[in-house]
Amino acid sequence: MKDIKIDQFLDFLKDFQLKTVNHVFNKLYMEDEVDKFLIADEVGLGKTMVARGIIAKIIDKFQTAGRERIDIIYICSNSQIARQNINRLNIMDKKFSHSSRITLLPLKIKDLNKNEINFISFTPGTSFHLKSGGGIKKERALLYYLLKGEWFVEDQEQYVNFFQCTAGDSWQDYLLKDFKNTYDPEVDIDQSLKENFIKNLKEKREEAEKNGKTAPGEKFKRTAAEFKGAEVSSEANSRRYQIIGELREILAMSCIHSLNAELVILDEFQKFKTLIDTDREENQLFNSIFNSNQVKTLLLSATPYKMYTLSQEEDNHYQDFIKTMGVLFNSKEKEEKLKKLLNEYKNRLYSLSDDNFKQQSRKIETLKYEIEELLKNVIVRNERVKYTKNNDAMIKDQDDSLKLEKREVKQFLVLNKLTEKMKLRSSIEYWKSSPYLISFMENNYKLKEQFNYFIEEDMFSDLDQELEELSLSRAEIEEYKAVDPANARLENLISKSIESGGWRLIWMPPSFPYYRSTDIYGSQAVDNFSKDLIFSSWKVVPRMIASTISYAAERRMTAEAANNYSYSSERQLRSSLLNFTVSENDYKGLPVFNIMI
Repeated sequence: MKDIKIDQFLDFLKDFQLKTVNHVFNKLYMEDEVDKFLIADEVGLGKTMVARGIIAKIIDKFQTAGRERIDIIYICSNSQIARQNINRLNIMDKKFSHSSRITLLPLKIKDLNKNEINFISFTPGTSFHLKSGGGIKKERALLYYLLKGEWFVEDQEQYVNFFQCTAGDSWQDYLLKDFKNTYDPEVDIDQSLKENFIKNLKEKREEAEKNGKTAPGEKFKRTAAEFKGAEVSSEANSRRYQIIGELREILAMSCIHSLNAELVILDEFQKFKTLIDTDREENQLFNSIFNSNQVKTLLLSATPYKMYTLSQEEDNHYQDFIKTMGVLFNSKEKEEKLKKLLNEYKNRLYSLSDDNFKQQSRKIETLKYEIEELLKNVIVRNERVKYTKNNDAMIKDQDDSLKLEKREVKQFLVLNKLTEKMKLRSSIEYWKSSPYLISFMENNYKLKEQFNYFIEEDMFSDLDQELEELSLSRAEIEEYKAVDPANARLENLISKSIESGGWRLIWMPPSFPYYRSTDIYGSQAVDNFSKDLIFSSWKVVPRMIASTISYAAERRMTAEAANNYSYSSERQLRSSLLNFTVSENDYKGLPVFNIMI
């Protein structure tokens, strides 16, 4: 392996990042106690840069040991984010092979075995759950040429039609001309992956014959024969998709087995956490990588588990945390030890009193240290507060005086009355999160489901006024009348963003302008105008904020207009600013933007 000086990749790291790199590398390779490690640094502290440093140390370790080949696999739920991050992770001159689907790797990787280091990236959603459909046309074209020469020889009508699926009338030209012009089947399809695929097909055939079942190749030929004519039965169509799904899965497994994975990086892994559930049959493909003892796994996420949940929510933050730690430990003994320590820690906190404070606090501190030491084997987290000069994360406190108004209190009393009638638990968290819950809350909330049920069953017949109190008035909105925020925090947000003149702004005013601004951008009203970052685990909150803020801005705009608009008439006059669809991973119908400089 070519000698690589890793100092150049470590020198640019911040002290805390380098400390993390060394700690994680030692746990994964030097102490060799764990195969998986979670970096849970706060957003913006450079988790990707830390991963890059770990990659450098891994390459340094194996070039010293004379390892012939290393495969680094990067998995991210978003293809666009993956393209951005893989360039940061790539410390070599080698091209990082990015494929949105693992089944397309044969087209992305050339001479896999000839490379000392392979950087491979793909997204999980379209790579591991393959049985349900026919994939995209590029996948089916690849399957066609992988099977040609093995299951059939000539480009016969039934085989071409079999792989058409939803591709339309242009399929034949695409398969026999366009695809071949782009990818020469003899040159551009990685031969080692192809050989693995054919080998797995033969193993499937032998397994089927041994169990007295129909082999995949025979099922394919029988079904393909029904696609020779124009009319195809729905049963044959259904069998086609099932066969293609099985072929895609075999191809994906072949690709996985062709990889010599040393490190798998799961970026923002909380977005596809269900994949790490080993009990799910559909996760077999992913677990063949993730749970291999030979493969080290680096998980990156600022929010790896839910920090806090309420009793009425489906999720449970404690169970989520324990499950995540169980995956990282990969040891029932350590998982049980953690649960035991946490339980004792909780009980001692509950038992604190003036009489035993000194004695109990020492034991609590000891327990805290034991829990931290156990967790440090599989998880590390850095927070911005720790690395700012005054330990304040560069945050300036702003005293926003909030006043509880009559309407807000009334909505709480009404909501409490309704939840008591439905025999639900405390409604205070719902009330704090959003006003007008019946209008803004979607049906994926248990509370809204109960509301709907009680209304449909006419069990709120005596509470019409209460229901109106928790709903927006259509008549008032139609006339663009003011809507009482009925929430002190929302009222403060409207005041800062709309009442200050922000509704006039097309974009944020510059903090340090090069030139003197005019009109609204030069007024004192927007001197202190700034962005507001709002965090909430409630799905209703963004919907409520977006609706109320935009409505408040619209009211200001229509009030200044000469015409006396109504809400519905204004909607009819407005045309969509941006319409596009996605087909075969391409954007269709995007308007053309002229950029003038």
